[in-house]
Formats: sequence, structure tokens, C-alpha cells
Amino acid sequence: MRLGNILSDPYNPKLDYGNVPYARRNRVLATFLYRVAIRQKARCFSAAPIVLVDRAIGGWELSGVCLFQSGPFMTVVTNSDPSGTGYNLYNYNGGRADRVSGVSSTAGQSIQAWVNPAAYTDPGDNIGRFGNASQGDVTGPGNTRRLVVLTEADSDHGESAYPVRCAGGQSV
Repeated sequence: MRLGNILSDPYNPKLDYGNVPYARRNRVLATFLYRVAIRQKARCFSAAPIVLVDRAIGGWELSGVCLFQSGPFMTVVTNSDPSGTGYNLYNYNGGRADRVSGVSSTAGQSIQAWVNPAAYTDPGDNIGRFGNASQGDVTGPGNTRRLVVLTEADSDHGESAYPVRCAGGQSV
């Protein structure tokens, strides 16, 4: 369990060896900024159509932030105190659950039921040992966050007389 430097079972320190709950194995953070500049690219065309296009879509900036990350590590616990040591007095829950051998913890996985409950069992109270589920043995669902902003860029003569900003984001 997460009790700082206190071991769940001082005679079996391997019980607490595992993935850290708040760490993510994979994370990508990307930012971008694109300024629409028509004037510089349009010298080979006649001036009248370019001025109209430039006034319509020129002088805007598209910027954004995208975050893609794998899920957090989770530990399956129970409300009981299998070791009979009062371990649940130190933590908001009891001890770890027992793994059921031969049953996959991801069988039938969906966003509503991420962990297969048949893969774990409650060892019960006062059985004289800790549950055998490892620390951080389940990886939670990953997520994606995106934010894109369209703003009117500064004109060549300073601030725009009519500032416009449009933003949209998504979190999955």
C-alpha cells in the first residue's frame, strides 16, 4: 500500500515492489503555432485578388496544445484486513486483493468495466497473510486532450481594431 516508507509486510518487501500509481509510462505533449501569411507567397499573382484573399484569411494564427498519455497504474484492494494487523487503520481501504490464477484482469475490458472482477478475490479478514495482488498491476485507460485556438494576429500597424478569438477543446 502507499504508506510512504512503511512496508506492507516487513518480511516480504517484494509485495510493495511495482509500478508507481501516479506515473504514466508514455506521454507526448505537442504544441504548435501557425501564422497564415498570404502576402509573402502571392507576389507572382496580380494584386487585386490577393488583397481580397489576404483580408479574408490572412493575419490569423492557429495555435494549439495536444496531450496523449497512457493510463495510470492502479492497485486492486479490498475493504477487509487479510493480515489481521489493523492495516486498514493506516489507509482508507484494507489490504490488497488476491489474484485468481488463470483469469485475465483485462478480459471483457470496456471503458465502463476496466478491470475484470473475476480476476480478483477478497481474501477475507484475519487470515494471517497479505493479499498477493502486486502494486500497480493494472494499467488504467489512457487519455487525450486537445485545445486549438484561432486568433486574429497583430496587424502590421499594431493592434487590430476588432480583436477576434475562437477556441475549442476536447478531452477523451
